[in-house]
Amino acid sequence: MKTQGKDYMQAPLLRAFGRLRREPASELTVLTWNVEQEETHPEPIVEALLGPLKADLYVLQEVDRHTRRSGYQDLPGKIAWRLHVDYVFGSEFEELAQGGAFDLPLRGEVIFSRLPILHARILRFHHQPHNWGGWWKPRVAFFQPRRGGRLALVAELEWGDSNLVLYNTCLEGHATDDDRAQQMSEILDDLWLHYSPEKPAIIAGDFNTKDGNSSAVIRLLQAEAFRDLLEKVPEPHHVSAEHEQRLGGMFGRNLESLDARIHRPDVLGHYPVSSTISLVRNFELSPDSNLAGELHRRNRENHQDRRCHVFSPYFEERTKAAQRESRSHDHRTSKI
Repeated sequence: MKTQGKDYMQAPLLRAFGRLRREPASELTVLTWNVEQEETHPEPIVEALLGPLKADLYVLQEVDRHTRRSGYQDLPGKIAWRLHVDYVFGSEFEELAQGGAFDLPLRGEVIFSRLPILHARILRFHHQPHNWGGWWKPRVAFFQPRRGGRLALVAELEWGDSNLVLYNTCLEGHATDDDRAQQMSEILDDLWLHYSPEKPAIIAGDFNTKDGNSSAVIRLLQAEAFRDLLEKVPEPHHVSAEHEQRLGGMFGRNLESLDARIHRPDVLGHYPVSSTISLVRNFELSPDSNLAGELHRRNRENHQDRRCHVFSPYFEERTKAAQRESRSHDHRTSKI
């Protein structure tokens, strides 16, 4: 009898295999890698992560768990055990043609961390432009029938006295660039909703940005003051072995890149990307400061304005509604 998968689809799986906690450091090395093409050969992944790709945070996309093509292995657990790190797994899809007799076949995003993972959750996108689980799809591996949808795996990590927020995502590849920008916009909305502007944050993964730096996804991140953490990599920095395209990457807020590399091991799909980062402190504000609250409100309004002009009029109504709500709140406050 198969284990139930409902909880896996709604909440992340968090487990600890870390044996030693490193002392708080001012610098971190973060690596992101879409391992889709390598899932049938997990050992090269493990050996690469143990050796030349060693990092503090590993941000992996499209990792299998209990699928036929990966020999029914728990790849996140196996990798974490070998690396002696904590990890969190967010189930993106139940692979309907990859099941066995017992465990549900899943595919999703994973964060492996040498830092303590304080909180983790799944942000399932409302905008799902591709139907992976159509009734007409035969339950045959070639057609990739799936149940679920694209997401961002969100984790808050303990990093000295300033916690780090990390979003790990794989935007929909079977869609337009505007569709992917809408999914990225949901990540930015979530960031503004849950975290203050001075909170260090990373958005990393496979963005499927086939238009490179002219992509609406990249321009959206740049409009939100996210810096490209691969900026120190000499051009061109393609991250796909099959196409000369920048399909993914790593962007940070209140962070700077000290060194960045694109690794080119003998793989079929994407190249791993890493960046050594440090914290940028532009200003210091008390959490209960009125100035901090005002800055957060103004930045959110500006965020809404910039976003709707980047790629689509779809957000015009949401933007106007948010501005009306803000003005109404200010009016009510002035009467108190």
